[in-house]
Amino acid sequence: MYLNKFIFNLEMASFMAKGRILVIGIGAMGSAFLENIKSKDLDEIGIFDGDIITESNLFNQPFYSGYYRSKAQSKVEFALDKLGKTSKNTKYTGYDRYFGKRDAGILKDYDLILDFTDNIKSRTIINYACIKAKKPAIYSSINEREGTVYFYGDGSACFNCILRNSIGKIKEGCESHTAIPTKDFIDFITQSVDDFFKDKAEFGKLSVFDFSKAGRFSLNIKKDSDCEACSKDSLVIDDDEFIQICSSGIKFSAGKELDLGNLAGYLKGSRLTEEYLIVDNGGRTAFISRQGDFLLTGYNKDEARELLSSILAYDSKKKNQA
Repeated sequence: MYLNKFIFNLEMASFMAKGRILVIGIGAMGSAFLENIKSKDLDEIGIFDGDIITESNLFNQPFYSGYYRSKAQSKVEFALDKLGKTSKNTKYTGYDRYFGKRDAGILKDYDLILDFTDNIKSRTIINYACIKAKKPAIYSSINEREGTVYFYGDGSACFNCILRNSIGKIKEGCESHTAIPTKDFIDFITQSVDDFFKDKAEFGKLSVFDFSKAGRFSLNIKKDSDCEACSKDSLVIDDDEFIQICSSGIKFSAGKELDLGNLAGYLKGSRLTEEYLIVDNGGRTAFISRQGDFLLTGYNKDEARELLSSILAYDSKKKNQA
């Protein structure tokens, strides 16, 4: 009896010490995945996202039901609080910002990276960072008709290979996130993580889920010898671009910390909270984080560029004077 109990405890210890994963992007898919994976008792789950919670999120992201509507609350802050109360064996680490080139060094602390972002720019940065750090990753996307999951690493084709050849019908952007991801789809991603820690990962295979037919098919992706990321190591990424433009607004990352105190005195109609500067301007709103991330609502692209240029120029000027 004691021997059986000892063996059982060893098995449980092995199960609960699976490893460390980094989840980047906790929108519709990322938040559903966190809800699904919380019972797995991994050693550590890192959570990376620069977004705040809005009412529009609740349509396809029930994970955030019950958020504090009286203040600007980040998705990462909410997730850490919620998951920390339900799991006793997993360490949760939060990164309350958009993933950029500056964050590539963080990957060394994790065994597997999961990319749930919803735009090409972020995916390109994450993909290249994983290649440079030699870290395996899962890329997943979803729209109203289908979902895709791709496991890359260990010398297989990377996300940029898929992008260059338009294999797998890649559709990006939060406009396509019109529904809650199906349980079967999220279960498959969760199982893929489980398989990775059991050395059963199928690198280089793209799985496509057809939600209307409740079916799935797979494609083997061939490494592209001309890929700028994984073959030629010549990919150039410009940080000074919009990360995403969609119905929730325009998202931008300056790639550096900002002095919100200085900006509060510069921008009319602004109010400073603990983590954000909120600027109200005639029906247009800007949420600015200390990490240098922006969410602009009510602005068109030209107006956003003008505002961002003004803010970044002012911030640089004040820092140079200091």
